[in-house]
Amino acid sequence: MSDQRVLLDTNALLRLAAEPSKVATAARELIGSPDTTLAVSAVSAWEVSIKARVGKLPEGKALLNAWDTVVARMRAEVLDISVGDAITAGDLPWEHRDPFDRLLVAQAVRHRYVLATSDRAILLDAPVPTLDTRP
Repeated sequence: MSDQRVLLDTNALLRLAAEPSKVATAARELIGSPDTTLAVSAVSAWEVSIKARVGKLPEGKALLNAWDTVVARMRAEVLDISVGDAITAGDLPWEHRDPFDRLLVAQAVRHRYVLATSDRAILLDAPVPTLDTRP
């Protein structure tokens, strides 16, 4: 695969930033390829921030403090959340209740990205092309 557009879900971002060995080799190679346009969503910053605040993600604060550096090191662009993304997320024909996942899938659909994820629910039936990051 060349000239791919890949959007990292939050779990893929966390693993690549802290434990890249927990991402499948083929996925790491595609994500790291100079032919891949890589994106990280503002949705992930929001999710990490909330989970860090409530104690579900203690390492989240460190990632947020180094956000720009981590994203730049990955050669990723930041994908902001738009009104169109929010509307699409609410309108997806997909019975999945997690608002972060719905927004990430909506962004992948709207902006024509493959969504890199290890989330079984997304891999199973999300209405978007996916890249399985499970090792």
